[in-house]
Amino acid sequence: MSCDIQAEEAERFPELAPALQAVQEPVWKIERKEQELQLADHIFVASSITQKSLLNVGVELEKISVIPYGAPIDYFHPQPKTDKLFRALFVGCVAPRKGVHYLLQAWKELQLADAELLLVGSNSFPEGWLERYKDIFHYVPSVPHASLNQYYSAGNVLVFPSLVEGFGLVLLEAMACGIPVITTPNTAGPDILTDGVEGFVVPIRNVEALKEKLEWCYCHPQELAEMGRAARLKAEQLTWGLYRQRLASQVKDILSKKFN
Repeated sequence: MSCDIQAEEAERFPELAPALQAVQEPVWKIERKEQELQLADHIFVASSITQKSLLNVGVELEKISVIPYGAPIDYFHPQPKTDKLFRALFVGCVAPRKGVHYLLQAWKELQLADAELLLVGSNSFPEGWLERYKDIFHYVPSVPHASLNQYYSAGNVLVFPSLVEGFGLVLLEAMACGIPVITTPNTAGPDILTDGVEGFVVPIRNVEALKEKLEWCYCHPQELAEMGRAARLKAEQLTWGLYRQRLASQVKDILSKKFN
């Protein structure tokens, strides 16, 4: 599924093809993945999108368990925002697979006053490609993971419009900081948040949907802040302890059925 989506994106934007790694994935690597799937008795995945990708290549549904990862609530916390500027934030590898080019287009068309788009992470676009948008966003290269809390807390909303993602840990990091998120069905978003409660889930490649949700966030600061509080509460429920408990329970159940 990842390869198909990235191949489609390379056709849509040929100039971005060098930055879409799955398009260039060697045959031996694909064959090895297929062998691993065949050898596995059971497969644990962290998101429904990963489950769907396995179903698409013929893995049986009963062979897959979906258990979302835990939120880092112990070291990511809500902090007071130090300015009144509306700030949309992206955290992660700044790359076409993450849908950043759609976010940039949406932000350019919105032209919001007293607002900033902040991209945090290493730039994996082809050299010079981001230059066309240089006047509409602020860019911070890779930062130490321990310092990310301050960037999340400087934002009003995290926008993570990824085309395909095994699990977007940045979603749970932002939620742990009390920041609502805008993401797509092709991340772990649908597994960890309720659309309209802790954030929004929009279709991939949909500039208009991104514009609509960003403008809503911009125009509804009080409701957005309430979403942020709901995001933190949801993160507090999705602990690593719960992940371990669910994983152990599933493993015990599978072994019990296998040997009884």
